[in-house]
Amino acid sequence: MCSLLLNIKTSLFAWLYLSHTVWFCYSFLSITSFVLKRYHWESKFFSVDPTLVAIAAATSVGPFTYLLAHSKFLKLFRGFLMCLLTPLFLSG
Repeated sequence: MCSLLLNIKTSLFAWLYLSHTVWFCYSFLSITSFVLKRYHWESKFFSVDPTLVAIAAATSVGPFTYLLAHSKFLKLFRGFLMCLLTPLFLSG
């Protein structure tokens, strides 16, 4: 993580690449809004400002991706998938 903080150019490219996650948040907001309006549950929930959602997604995606990349569980899971799927692809 420190290397990303020291290398500003790489950090900016990573942030630009990961900024597409904001669209996932917008899609979730759109689907949730549709479901709430469909069943007339709008009064049971607070409204969310899309700008705040975009800011939250853009600022949290970097640390979240870092944690995913350095999680022991995900490293084991990735190794398990490689051991499981590599023979299937090689035999096909």
